[in-house]
Amino acid sequence: MSEELDSSLEPASGETLPEEARPVAQFLAEPEAEEPPPIFEVNTSGTDEPLPPEIGRMPFNVGAFFGGFVWALGNRAWVGVIDLLAYPLLPLMPVWRLLMAARGSEWAWRARKWDSVEHFRRVQRRWAWVGGLLFLAQIGLGLYFFVKTGSSIIPAAIGGGGG
Repeated sequence: MSEELDSSLEPASGETLPEEARPVAQFLAEPEAEEPPPIFEVNTSGTDEPLPPEIGRMPFNVGAFFGGFVWALGNRAWVGVIDLLAYPLLPLMPVWRLLMAARGSEWAWRARKWDSVEHFRRVQRRWAWVGGLLFLAQIGLGLYFFVKTGSSIIPAAIGGGGG
């Protein structure tokens, strides 16, 4: 192919191009290779525009699952504040938290303007750690109050006579 290209660059009069002009002529004759389009062309955060594929592929937002309403307040995802209503309705809590985990990335992306997808992912990773710590704190407080009350809650809850 190089020979074909070289021969097509020859002047019509039969003269040859000087050696130093050949690379320039080849560069001008070759079509430019098209670059693949960037995956994320426009920052759509803070809008109702379609999600970038990178955000749509985040299947489970750990920060939303463990952080609950604290995560929602921090990300300005106001729908997540419904988490406060789930506390009195304890049986609904796991269902609501799974919904928050499934839709949390979408809610957070649309709730505010992010610098980039990388910035969003970095912040959500931090929220995963914070959410995990909040979850452990909730378990610790629950155990503390369970022990402090003399663990009489369980017999009373199942119909026994607690002490």
